[in-house]
Amino acid sequence: MPVIIVNQVGEGKAHESWLQMIRKMIYAFDEYQSVPDKFNIEPEKDVRIKEGMQLFIDYFKYLWI
Repeated sequence: MPVIIVNQVGEGKAHESWLQMIRKMIYAFDEYQSVPDKFNIEPEKDVRIKEGMQLFIDYFKYLWI
């Protein structure tokens, strides 16, 4: 778990927060690959996919341990 997460949410919540971020990233990539029309994604799903992919971009360097 990255120290940056500990600094953001505190030591007690850092582990769960990091796991939630990882789950959002996984969801984004899983859903994106299964969407038949990448240009017409349901708005709610599109928001979740974008959120997960943005987390991937923001925390990419922390994923490699």
